[in-house]
Amino acid sequence: MLSILRRGTVLIGGTSFEFHGDNDNSRIFYVTPQPQFVMNGDLPAIELVTYQTSDATNGSGYALLQVELGVPEAALGPIAAEINTLFGVSDPIFQTLAVQSGTIVQVTYPDGEGGTTGVQVTASDFASNRAIAQLELSAKQMTEVKKVMEGGGSSPFQIQYSVVVPSFMPAVTVELSFDSSIAFEYEVTSHAHKKWAHKTQYTYDISKQLTASNASKITINKIDPTISEDVIDHLRSWAQSVIEARVAEEVNKQIALLSTSGGLQSFSVRDLSSFSETYAENQTVMWRVRPTATLPSFGQLGLSRTEWETLEQDVDVRQFVMKLIPNVKFKSDALAPSLAAGGNIHPGKNPFMDLIQPLKSLDVTIDYPTLDGSEHRTVNLTSDKPHVWSAKWDDKAGGQYTLNYIATYADGTTIKGSLNNLTESIYTLTLADVGTLNVTFNADKFFGLAGGGGGGAGAGVSGGIADVESLIISAVFEVPGEAPIPQTFTLDKQSPVHTVSSLRKAPLATSYAYTITYYFKPDTKANPYTSNVRTDNQQFVDISGPDMTKSIPILVDMGSGTAADPKVVSLTADFYYDGTPVFPDIKASKALPKPTQSSPVQFNFSPEGKKTFQSVNLDVFAASNLSPLTLSASGFTADGDTLTWGPVQFDPLAIPSMMFMAKKPFTIVEMDPAIVDWKTGPTGAADTLKYISVRIASASFKTSSPESQVTIHPSSPDQKIGFDQQQGCAPSAFVRLAQLEPGFFDLSFDWVAEYVYEKAGVVEVKGTADGTSMTLPKSAAPAKAAPALAPAGA
Repeated sequence: MLSILRRGTVLIGGTSFEFHGDNDNSRIFYVTPQPQFVMNGDLPAIELVTYQTSDATNGSGYALLQVELGVPEAALGPIAAEINTLFGVSDPIFQTLAVQSGTIVQVTYPDGEGGTTGVQVTASDFASNRAIAQLELSAKQMTEVKKVMEGGGSSPFQIQYSVVVPSFMPAVTVELSFDSSIAFEYEVTSHAHKKWAHKTQYTYDISKQLTASNASKITINKIDPTISEDVIDHLRSWAQSVIEARVAEEVNKQIALLSTSGGLQSFSVRDLSSFSETYAENQTVMWRVRPTATLPSFGQLGLSRTEWETLEQDVDVRQFVMKLIPNVKFKSDALAPSLAAGGNIHPGKNPFMDLIQPLKSLDVTIDYPTLDGSEHRTVNLTSDKPHVWSAKWDDKAGGQYTLNYIATYADGTTIKGSLNNLTESIYTLTLADVGTLNVTFNADKFFGLAGGGGGGAGAGVSGGIADVESLIISAVFEVPGEAPIPQTFTLDKQSPVHTVSSLRKAPLATSYAYTITYYFKPDTKANPYTSNVRTDNQQFVDISGPDMTKSIPILVDMGSGTAADPKVVSLTADFYYDGTPVFPDIKASKALPKPTQSSPVQFNFSPEGKKTFQSVNLDVFAASNLSPLTLSASGFTADGDTLTWGPVQFDPLAIPSMMFMAKKPFTIVEMDPAIVDWKTGPTGAADTLKYISVRIASASFKTSSPESQVTIHPSSPDQKIGFDQQQGCAPSAFVRLAQLEPGFFDLSFDWVAEYVYEKAGVVEVKGTADGTSMTLPKSAAPAKAAPALAPAGA
């Protein structure tokens, strides 16, 4: 795999080319390719479409551009010479990077007001990492873009790829963290929430917001003192990119949750979870390289006016444009010409994605009213080259269309599927869509350390890893319309990696839920414990440390002192266990607090000058879902009103943060699975209930001043409930209900539960409950129908 230490750069024609050596073979080197236009012969793959209309859209339009990564053959000679100078290798072997899923491309372009704006798009995971972007342009932007493109300098488009590549950490420790309480304090004081996220997607400004808020922290310590500062700088840049990617992912998840609540809730970074990770020597990491380039203009490419005018189009009606990116693995997927560089770059081994069964071809059909004839609607794909459909806009259909596909695998297997009611102007057809599932669970970081103290949730907890002998992963992969696919396997020091691949030749969505059961070494005499159910949809699960410590930001809005925002002059919050918590008897858990009602963990808040927001972190045992914490808090406002919260119980892992404010109280609702039958299916036949997914769809309450009925649609994520085999029971789910009103009463809520059975699949049940607790049904069996009424006169 790529070596972080064996690297160098060469400046060729104003472009800096980076290269890395291999950890195992001293002759192998990887050249980081540069962004460039996809070329159709001598012409770049770009369209500039301008609307010539009689309304407000006149002069506006869109730019459609296709880019890919490439290595000019002329660069390999100077790079080989530099490799010989730095490493004494006179005959290097050039290979492609072992790229993993998750490549994103950022396109920066003029905003029409003298500045820049940008979008992020996904790229294919194979061949040249091709990407396609549609940029909506105002009349001012279109004028500026055309002017620059037709000039003799560079184009107005800067392209930056973020490519994920597996590697090993050198002799250092890297600690990185994100504190959502700091980010939230910055958000409310600078009104910067719009810079963290739009209504529909995260923005490219996350990097700037992390820097401005100081919510991220990176610490790098050398184990080998000879490691250069240049390497340390690159490690710091990588760590920052990891934080940005994690935060962007969480922001995107929150945006998706908000969209399910009808857009009634607004995004806030307080809903994000804080996290910390530690990386040590020889651990497998997902390294990121960020090749960046400004694309050439028509003038730089030497195009004549006649040639570039073929790439500019004026239309008098609005266009329907849909771009398909086939992010799948084709049998014919060889190196694209842009990477092969005259045959001097060879395919490299991909350690995590080689098990994917390749496709022979992919037939895709788009159904849209103005797309006439199958020859226009259907395309046969045998490579990762994006395809674009365009037609006259249909006012009735809007941007909605149907996508049908037939995936033919190399072994002859054929899979058909349909994706209905799509509205995305750029759609990425993934391995999951066409029936190929490839998920790697990697715990080599977990077992690769002597003496514990690893990363993830266990960072800084001595002995958290050394005491663990093995991990049992119990996963359930969800198949739409079919029974879920359960998988159970063991990870230990001898076998720390397991790949789940192509479970079933049917269209799969790679959503899955899993638990981790920790088995301890015999000399610890500690009982195993099982983590909360986790959900994911990524192709790589990095198990970095034991699910031991959870840090919950406790945030207090002291108020501004207005009638609508009363000032809090005193607040005390107590956290404790009602009973004896279920902790494993190991060194790592003995160091964690076990507060009782008579001796709680207590936080006291009072005004501090003009500081409106205050925050502390509550560090507790993360796997205490079987022993939930209790919150009891009270306070006073400057007007003499009493504030109370609880006592209510909650699961630390289900609550990313806890926000106290006088103007918007909250409560926590318990959903108890005490009577659930985990061995019987919905029809009464023997079946295994793998887990339950629960959520609150809406909640209603009354207010007294003035008296009214209020309905809210909470945006909290679904909670997953799994059965703990060691404890012989299942924990409750705790859902935080925010956006309540002061003095609320008569609370009721509509709940939805999905029972996920091994054989019967997913069965949904719904109901309404009052108060702050409810008991889930014994099974997902439908209620018996009421007896029919006797006919009149009978």
